[in-house]
Amino acid sequence: MKVVVPFATRGQAWALQAVRLALAQDGVEASFEHMTDDGSYFRLMSGLWEKGESFAVVEHDIVVWPGGMQELASCPEPWCSMPYYCSVGWIEDGLGCTKFSEEIIRRAPRMFKEPFPDCCAHTSNYCGLDRLIAHRFEQIGIRPHVHSPGVVNLNERWT
Repeated sequence: MKVVVPFATRGQAWALQAVRLALAQDGVEASFEHMTDDGSYFRLMSGLWEKGESFAVVEHDIVVWPGGMQELASCPEPWCSMPYYCSVGWIEDGLGCTKFSEEIIRRAPRMFKEPFPDCCAHTSNYCGLDRLIAHRFEQIGIRPHVHSPGVVNLNERWT
């Protein structure tokens, strides 16, 4: 399974290094993708979706416990996540550490092509992308399969 780590150059370089180390020590080969503007994350996700192959996202400040990525890769559920803590509490349907299978991509082939729903502030900006995905899945009756324990969010605002 392809694992991508989207990151920006602003801020916490130490957190990105912790993510890189944790994945490498667990034998996970990840592709580190530099996000250069507010729409980069949307374009990355849209491009991965277009390929139609299973993939996982580990955000630049999320440290996954040993064996966690292997657990996601071997899980038969189509959309898996590992919860993480932030300012609003525990997030179970965000992009912090998430797997999307080929099956779920086939079930929602136009995920990034449809107009944004009106239910809240969805945008192609990185800060609304996880809500867009979660709400679109919710509209077709899909919830994430949540694995535990949760992962560590190294974002200084929440730690």
